[in-house]
Amino acid sequence: MTLKNFSRIMSLSVALLLCSHSIWAQFQYVNPKPGSSMHHVETGIILRNGALIDPSSLQASLFSVVGSKSGNHAVKIILADDSKTVLLNPIVVFKPGETVTVTVKSGMKTLQGLTITGTTFTFKIGDTGNPETQARIQNALAQIHTEEMGAPPVISRTNSPADWHHALPPFDIWVNNNPAPGQIFFHNFSFFLTGTSHYCIIENNGDSVYGKWDTIKGNNFTLNGNNYLTLYNDTLMAFQVLDSNYNSIDTFQMGNGYKADVHEFLIYSNGHSFLESYDAEPFDMTIYNPTYNPDAIVTGAVVQELDKNKNVIFQWRSWDYFQVTDDTHDPLTTSTIDYVHLNSIYPDTDGNIIVSCRSMDEVTKINHTTGGLVWRWGGKNNQFTFVSDAEKFSHQHDVIRITNGHITMFDNGNYHSPPQSFAKEYQLDEVNKVATLVWKYSRNTSAGPVYGNAMGSMQRLANGNTLISWGLIYVPEFPTATEVDINQNVVWEMRLDDTYTDAIYRIHKFTWDPCSRPTTSTMRATNITATKAQLSWGAATNASSYSLNYRLQGATNWIVKSPSSPNKTVKKLTPGSTYEWRVRSTCTNPSAQSGYTGIKTFNTLAGRDVVLTENKESNVYIYPNPAAGLFTIHFNVDQDGPVQIKIYDITGRIIYFINKDMNVGEQALKVNLDGVTAGMYVAEIRTASGKFTQKLVIE
Repeated sequence: MTLKNFSRIMSLSVALLLCSHSIWAQFQYVNPKPGSSMHHVETGIILRNGALIDPSSLQASLFSVVGSKSGNHAVKIILADDSKTVLLNPIVVFKPGETVTVTVKSGMKTLQGLTITGTTFTFKIGDTGNPETQARIQNALAQIHTEEMGAPPVISRTNSPADWHHALPPFDIWVNNNPAPGQIFFHNFSFFLTGTSHYCIIENNGDSVYGKWDTIKGNNFTLNGNNYLTLYNDTLMAFQVLDSNYNSIDTFQMGNGYKADVHEFLIYSNGHSFLESYDAEPFDMTIYNPTYNPDAIVTGAVVQELDKNKNVIFQWRSWDYFQVTDDTHDPLTTSTIDYVHLNSIYPDTDGNIIVSCRSMDEVTKINHTTGGLVWRWGGKNNQFTFVSDAEKFSHQHDVIRITNGHITMFDNGNYHSPPQSFAKEYQLDEVNKVATLVWKYSRNTSAGPVYGNAMGSMQRLANGNTLISWGLIYVPEFPTATEVDINQNVVWEMRLDDTYTDAIYRIHKFTWDPCSRPTTSTMRATNITATKAQLSWGAATNASSYSLNYRLQGATNWIVKSPSSPNKTVKKLTPGSTYEWRVRSTCTNPSAQSGYTGIKTFNTLAGRDVVLTENKESNVYIYPNPAAGLFTIHFNVDQDGPVQIKIYDITGRIIYFINKDMNVGEQALKVNLDGVTAGMYVAEIRTASGKFTQKLVIE
């Protein structure tokens, strides 16, 4: 690096440090980081002082957001659900390449009445708006996957993709010898073919609990921290939340213009979630070396926390804390560089955030309060002494802290000699910066040690067993996933059919025996008459029967029915009224009741059914009634055959008559009596079930 370029880097670092110090004297956290660059045009502004904020003090006159090209920006002011974080979301997006100046006047107050001193800072928007740059960025992101996955080996494919279009993919259980209890969750997919993906839950013996052929090429199917199922939708570039009936009930996308990446999505019972994005930007690499590419596409990483209302309340970017030269193995002379490849996020027990940076062979702890770095473990900037692990870890995945306080990870081992993958557990002394390897496992086969060059996961189970996904493997003798006991005996193992080189990014085992409540969005009220309605809903997982509650809107008590199937016709309703209804499941295995669905409503029709045949319920209604002349007669036909309809005036004179063959089912006959005298009439319907009449008023 030349002295000139070194001075440029140091000057930028000092400027950021000084600017950050002056801003953070007033605020614990500010985003965008003052003095930073390459921000998305849709970026929002985050301010956090650390104290609880008086919402009445958040006046628009206190805030000014001005773009050097776009001018003044009106902003939507939001106090996040922690009551500490203030969000300024511009109504109109910024312009590429402009500098934005944010001014906060003194006047915001804490709930204790203290005034927060104002401040000013700037940041710069990235210049990625032209189509040529966007095309280069998309090519760079596609190349990331190609370089990570490599080319698949040549395999003689004897079956067709249609053979995979079943609920489960083809796989074999190689070992099933007293593994840990629970059900196995995974999502298989191929980077090279379409039509092979599935998301699945299976028993240890391979029996299906749930499986679905996935036409959207998703990934990362799991039971998340809020006890809902989640998976990545590659088409939407977002994560979907499924209820325990496997219905999609929500979608999570990143804010500030970024698109969610498949590698991580965490959501917790408080509604907060963590996602990440790969952020590809044009970058002048000559700041490091004059021989490097002055217009490379370099891909960094963005981590976001969303509150329960999906507001971005924390954002961390690799651009603000890492150097591109932190990449350990990729050549820096190329036109595309993926220098971070962040592949896991873990909110640590101390409130900070642990991330895994594959391209840097580094695990990093981020200060959740300030966004600064707490420590760096592994890679070029390693601050730890490794004990009992001379090779350290290489291109790792899935770094988490387990219940004993240790850190586990899947060490892909791309740059071990020879390449070999491990599941590893470390005891981390964060004060003295010592990382001691206390447990590791590798799998030896007839074809040599298992090596998954990409993806992979490790889960320590409640009984001490360890479940491992070996990630992307091409050798037929290598297992897709393995479970070992505390003595490292293989107690469970499976292999996907290697015909189409599908892989599993992560695999998990959970106890899955929900007494699921019906999905509110599947609830339907149909065939509504004046006095009855058919209510139905999607079948709920493990439900043996249901508790259906309905009542007149405004009433206190519910009418309760207990159908065994997910539908029920409710009768003796009040015409022209609004009814509320809800459902919950009753299960025998497990023995439990679910919570209730949301409350839905339906309206009965205004007509009144008049029963003339004793002990026989009328199935006729007229709507509207009274009518101006045009109305519809609704009735049921119990068997195919002739149906006769007459309408009489009060003298008994027939003013309307029709006789026609009709099929079994609900019928609706439109009648037009325009021009008849206003008054009372009687409609008579004769079917094979009998004769029914109903009064009709013409106005």
